[in-house]
Amino acid sequence: MRSSFRIVVVFLIIGILVVLVWAHQGFLPDTEVPYAIEPSDDRLVYTTQDFGFSFKYPKEFELREDLEQIPWEFGAFMNIRPLVRIAIPKVTMQGTNLSEAGIDVVATRDARAVPECLVPPEFEAHGEKVIGGQVFTAFTQSGAGAGSFYEIASYRRIAGDSCLVFDLFIHSTSIDNYDPAQGIREFDRNATIGALESIVNTYTVIPR
Repeated sequence: MRSSFRIVVVFLIIGILVVLVWAHQGFLPDTEVPYAIEPSDDRLVYTTQDFGFSFKYPKEFELREDLEQIPWEFGAFMNIRPLVRIAIPKVTMQGTNLSEAGIDVVATRDARAVPECLVPPEFEAHGEKVIGGQVFTAFTQSGAGAGSFYEIASYRRIAGDSCLVFDLFIHSTSIDNYDPAQGIREFDRNATIGALESIVNTYTVIPR
């Protein structure tokens, strides 16, 4: 009996350690992963003087600023809109089970949202991530339903009177949903993660 109890305890400790390591690292890895579209040397730059930061993104990616109809999906206050959304180009998703992937960049001085910036609800794990020499709180979340998978990594920081957020999201469908005759292939998850991380890692604070 004691032997069985010890085995259970050992496995429980190992499980806790795995969860802690995963929570510390966050959903996405710290190291960049090669992507199918090699980042161009002449990357485009997005800058917001109002909130004092910039980042670079491959010119092949789509940047959307007309986000009146897109609420901050992973925030507590749905009336807040992202500053921009960076989306992986649709052409790279064709013929795969990847539905969408990108980054919602949120910056707000909303008096209700800022205090809640680092305590979002329903996230599964959290840790820290250094981006551009600044410490961000990292939250992760994943879910599944009706043959679809949703994954999110949210990097958040309070800077002065502002809440700054990079929400990295991946939405895919189960490869089992497709008839093999359709020729749909599994998307490269690591490459997709690497593509999004490579953008976030260019975050730079600028003087306001």
